[in-house]
Amino acid sequence: MSDHERIGTNLAELGDEVRRVVVPPAPSAVRRRAEHQQRIRRTATAALAAAAVLVLAIGGISVVRGSAAPPEPAPGTTSTPAPSSSPKPSSSPKPWPEQKITDPIGATDWRNTTITFPPHAGCPSGPVEFKPTEIGTSHLPGVLLNPELLAFGDLTGDGRPEAILPAECRQDAEDSGDGQGQLLVVTREGNALRALGWVGPRGSLYTGHWVRDGRLYVDVHPWHELWDYSLGSAQVYRWTGRAFVSVSSTEYPGLLAGGPVHLAPVAGRTGCPTPTLTFGADGKALGGGTTFDLEQPSAPDLLPHLVDLDGDGVRRMLVAITCDRRADDGLGTTAVFVLDRHLDGGWAALDAIRPPEGRSLVGWTYDRGVLAVETADAAGITTRTPYRWTGTSFQP
Repeated sequence: MSDHERIGTNLAELGDEVRRVVVPPAPSAVRRRAEHQQRIRRTATAALAAAAVLVLAIGGISVVRGSAAPPEPAPGTTSTPAPSSSPKPSSSPKPWPEQKITDPIGATDWRNTTITFPPHAGCPSGPVEFKPTEIGTSHLPGVLLNPELLAFGDLTGDGRPEAILPAECRQDAEDSGDGQGQLLVVTREGNALRALGWVGPRGSLYTGHWVRDGRLYVDVHPWHELWDYSLGSAQVYRWTGRAFVSVSSTEYPGLLAGGPVHLAPVAGRTGCPTPTLTFGADGKALGGGTTFDLEQPSAPDLLPHLVDLDGDGVRRMLVAITCDRRADDGLGTTAVFVLDRHLDGGWAALDAIRPPEGRSLVGWTYDRGVLAVETADAAGITTRTPYRWTGTSFQP
């Protein structure tokens, strides 16, 4: 056998092996991701529009739950070292604590199960079957599930965990489910699954949720319908035995209602002055002779703002703050700030990550101690840089 023949044979065998291991996504999943992308709107520059679409696609309907490993770069992106800045205290990351769910509901395959739904306008009711070939139901009206943001906790007080995950209803074959998003709470009755109910404002964006003391906390942002929202706030719900009701809480009031924001602890890391700021209702503040604003890089805002950095259930805030934005709404200088509550009732910066020179912030994802910051150059080419929380700061 000649060298050319041997090379051809080896390449053919390699191709067969790749086809056995790599499974292409289902056409329905690809179509839904494309439909999500078509609905993205940007409020920053046109150069970053394509990057913002990528942010929403990453956070859209998925059947793969996040892992503790740093997120892989999205297609068409590369990973680069973090930009240089003033030195940060360095320490080794702690192992992320694993949540052990011993109840059988924790082993549910959400792609291959049956859930009994209560009546809900525009959604199916009764037993609804989910099949492995579909992220949602194959018949209409149907339901789309997002197990990527699956969480567990006891909401009924019976000592057994419920499952909570984002879900959307589809009316017809052309409906992607956008504008229908809520949280779905599912409980186990014997060997069967039953949806207790839908939670939260319909048509909003759900970026995080957790259970504490029998209550459901939700990081949710307006989208199709506007409602009173303060950046970094959380909504709280409890189960009455018949329905989920909203609970008044001041625990996560958001930046606009949460008092002053102290930036001095991250001086030298942001490219901006670091005074103490008080933001107005328009999301703007004046300090150190500079104008600051809270306009987030992704619109609609699918960024997680309330995150558990240490795996202890305590939420800190991730938020983009920009200084010196020009009168023509130019980019200015933006950094991602990590904020914690201050003794005076306001907020204090724990850390800040500034994009490299010549790059603009697109957004971020967060998963179990790993923050992946996405930036773009002037041509809209995106790069994702992972940072791991050490207990005091994010390190690349």
